[in-house]
Amino acid sequence: MAAEIVFSLFSGFILGVVASGSGVNIYTGIVGFFIVIAASFFLRRNLTKYFAVALAAFLLGFFYFVLYGKLASAKYPSFGVKIAMEVIVTGETRISGTVQRTKAKLLPPYGGAIDLVSNEGILLEYGDRIKFEAALNPDKYSTRPAARVYAPEIVSKNNGSGLKQSLLGLKTNLLKSLKENLSPPSAALMGGLLLGDRNSFSADFKTAMKGSGTTHLVALSGFNITILVNAIALALGSFLSRKMRFALSIMIIILFIVMVGAEASVVRAGIMGALLLISQESGRIYSPRNAIAFAGFAMTAWDPNNVFDIGFILSFVSLMGIVYILPAVKNTFLPGKNPKGIEEAALMTVSAQAAVLPIAIKTFGGFSLTAIISNSLITGFVPYAMLSGFLVAVADFFSAALSFFFGFFAEIGMKYFIFIIEFFSRVRLPFGDFLNIPYAAAIYYICLIIFVYAGITKVKQ
Repeated sequence: MAAEIVFSLFSGFILGVVASGSGVNIYTGIVGFFIVIAASFFLRRNLTKYFAVALAAFLLGFFYFVLYGKLASAKYPSFGVKIAMEVIVTGETRISGTVQRTKAKLLPPYGGAIDLVSNEGILLEYGDRIKFEAALNPDKYSTRPAARVYAPEIVSKNNGSGLKQSLLGLKTNLLKSLKENLSPPSAALMGGLLLGDRNSFSADFKTAMKGSGTTHLVALSGFNITILVNAIALALGSFLSRKMRFALSIMIIILFIVMVGAEASVVRAGIMGALLLISQESGRIYSPRNAIAFAGFAMTAWDPNNVFDIGFILSFVSLMGIVYILPAVKNTFLPGKNPKGIEEAALMTVSAQAAVLPIAIKTFGGFSLTAIISNSLITGFVPYAMLSGFLVAVADFFSAALSFFFGFFAEIGMKYFIFIIEFFSRVRLPFGDFLNIPYAAAIYYICLIIFVYAGITKVKQ
């Protein structure tokens, strides 16, 4: 019962933030909740108390978004007006073609987080304090407003956290190790898999990943967290007590999130990974559903605008597809069987892709059925490829020969991945354009919910 109440609390809060941010009238939202309560009676399930908790949380989330928006927007200068601004760079610079983009914090008399967009020239680094003249405007690529900057003046450097500066330096050295032991295309892809770095991707390779439906591979996720935790257990398991391994694992997860830039997918994976470790240490049952809800709640409470970040949306929705749709698919089409290997990877791919299909079509302009094949041929090997890359990067600090040895196996894996990505970027079967029709996506998700409910009911019977 307590788990159901906790889930109702977290999910209600998130839905309230989504409704408020989407411009939904508060009364419309409340009516919607009462409709769901009526549906619960129809299904003969006594869910009234849970929906009462969710409704209270919904109202809290709704007004929380409004309050947060008023406090945040008061710090920004007027949009569209060119003024002098001074900022400190708070994130890594991402380079795409001739354009660089990074996060920054406005300094008084203004305040708040913004994105800086500029052409190549002066490479902005974490901790740089810069001043410039520009207009701040809403940005379609981010939940933060953005300023297009020309010829910024660097006032001073090293104004950020010393810890984060050191972690970014470590990340640079790890990427350097990969570049020294792998071919350029393989090093670039491995850097994306391990550390989420895409600055070395060519324009053609980015297009190939988009066309093959494999862009998500370089969105940091639970694979990265799993490798970190397992590496700690393997390397230090015989030297440290269980409690020390637990504390060290939590600390390294936090440091890793900071090092790679706190993307939505890795923050979500980090929170869920930490909850799993806590449940193991405390002897409690780990609930993936409640872990997803708590991660979403924590990230939404930190910044309500996260719910409209495409990385946040894709990360959570695809994971919910694996948690909910995958069991329904197995129960419906493979009752009593336990698929392994490529078959399991294919089912996971289908479940995740089914969950995000309308979102992916809207965001990326289309979907190809061959993406299921390309992901099925890659997903099962990703943990092993990432482990080999991790060994290459770490071994290089101790022995060039050992790093070269691991690099041989890592290179084979990356060549295979690159072949699959490039091949299926050319072999495409477009599907799902009908989901761009108004209300088609809503009907699609209703049908998907019915399918999941039927699959779960079939097992209970």
